Amino acid sequence: MCTDILLANRKVVSSLCVGLAETTTKIGPAFLENRVESFANIAVQVLEQKAICQQDPDQDEAEDAPEDSAEYDSILISSAGDLVAALATALGADFANGYEKFAPLIMKYYVSLPHRFSLQCSY
Repeated sequence: MCTDILLANRKVVSSLCVGLAETTTKIGPAFLENRVESFANIAVQVLEQKAICQQDPDQDEAEDAPEDSAEYDSILISSAGDLVAALATALGADFANGYEKFAPLIMKYYVSLPHRFSLQCSY
């Protein structure tokens, strides 16, 4: 089934993002030499949900994604976020341009929560 292959590919891309993030964190900027754009493009594709592994040709656009698919998408997006964080850490101030690109992509996954609770103190 095509969906099984897509889910497997999501696992592979997620593992790739995690591996790149961990290696970038351990080795630092030297690992990124001549690779920053490639790594950033992987994260951008995932965060924009345009990676090939996120496309399901069998699913109608009006149709909701299967529950297990949504779980794998969440893991995949989280892994891409880890990669972005590792890039930011390794690049330091040089990540300023990257921030402008990645901030809106990451922020769309966070829902603005109105005051979920209020702190009231009475004396």
